Amino acid sequence: MLPIKFKMWDTERKEMFTSPQSVERGMRNLLGIPGKSGFSSVDVRPQLQKYIPLMCTGMPDKNGVLLWEGDYVEFKFDENDEFNVEGEIVYEAENACFSVKFESFGEFVLMPLLGLTPTIWATGNNAYEHGK
Repeated sequence: MLPIKFKMWDTERKEMFTSPQSVERGMRNLLGIPGKSGFSSVDVRPQLQKYIPLMCTGMPDKNGVLLWEGDYVEFKFDENDEFNVEGEIVYEAENACFSVKFESFGEFVLMPLLGLTPTIWATGNNAYEHGK
């Protein structure tokens, strides 16, 4: 069984948080649980829109880099293709799976990530850090 990993996008600071303490703070906000503060003047009320959780797919790309929700990736449908397809990893709640969302003939298409991992590679960019 794969461990579940999260990171948090802070919508105010426009910054990605990966430390366990930051992820816990983000989850507390999402669940509406007030934070703990030793100072009376610090506002610890939950801010539900402040953090966006991003889940790790648990799958590496062809170079061994773990893929995360929101990552931009490239792949080829066939090894002989001369063109790379670019897309974003998204979580499809209705199908309970990670997919790659890409544009094809003017429409967005979702393709399950599971079958693509041997041929997919991360670009090093993320939809949140590099504009969504």
